[in-house]
Amino acid sequence: MQEQVTDCYLEHYLQHWSEPVFKEALASIPQIMTWDDHDIFDGWGSYDPELQTCPVFQGVFSSARRFYALFQLHSTPERVVKDNQSFGVAGWNNLLYLGPRCALLLLDNRMERQQLQVIDPGTWS
Repeated sequence: MQEQVTDCYLEHYLQHWSEPVFKEALASIPQIMTWDDHDIFDGWGSYDPELQTCPVFQGVFSSARRFYALFQLHSTPERVVKDNQSFGVAGWNNLLYLGPRCALLLLDNRMERQQLQVIDPGTWS
């Protein structure tokens, strides 16, 4: 199953990111990317804890995170954590400075999301 999920995410990114118009946009428009439930599947984080933490869901999450890191952050999950490109209890939250008077806070609403929380209280702190 893990191999099939991995293949599915890889094919999804390759298919959509190689569309001529999107490929041109990626090559010519500056961008900052973050992920949401659509990068995993709709409603990620809203399921019962037993289902959310089961091996099948965690396997899907692992593949989704891997390809998000590769295609959107141009990195690997291990490097994102090791290189301190993010902050938070478990999520990949980022504060990016876009010049001397502008910053963009990107909160990872996926990794720490549960039915009763969006971001871990420790990350808010």
